[in-house]
Amino acid sequence: MADSITDFIARFLKPILLPAARVLARPKKGATWQYEAVIVGTALILVALFTSPSWNAVLGSASSLKEFAIIWLSAAAVFGSFLHAQVGTYMAEDMGNTEKPLTECYTKLGEYWVYKEIFWFLVFFISGAYPAIAGNIIFLIFPAWRKIYKEERKMLANTVT
Repeated sequence: MADSITDFIARFLKPILLPAARVLARPKKGATWQYEAVIVGTALILVALFTSPSWNAVLGSASSLKEFAIIWLSAAAVFGSFLHAQVGTYMAEDMGNTEKPLTECYTKLGEYWVYKEIFWFLVFFISGAYPAIAGNIIFLIFPAWRKIYKEERKMLANTVT
């Protein structure tokens, strides 16, 4: 199921993600995972900035301070979760390229990923944790991005050799 969802998202977003995939598939300074982390971190900071209460409200109200804390802690938690999931995705990609994978359940990573993101989206929507909602969107796009990026990288490698 997750592969079909990832394929659907990849087909839908390919026109948007392909230019970035082409740039990052070429030789560059730094690793792809570093660029991915910077892009995700920047997106989360922007969402947190635009959805946080004003400083005047935060300094004058306990409920605004709580809202501020929820928003920024959500952004930090999502970023940490993204980095963790990024490593898991890379490891699953490597497992898929071996003759006999060391961990046979690696194929479940995508499926479980989609299920958890749907449920977390509902929790974050109800609680108003907008950076976390942005994280859900990022987490649903990331497997599609990796698919497009890997295809582009493979095509580039085939044209170079």
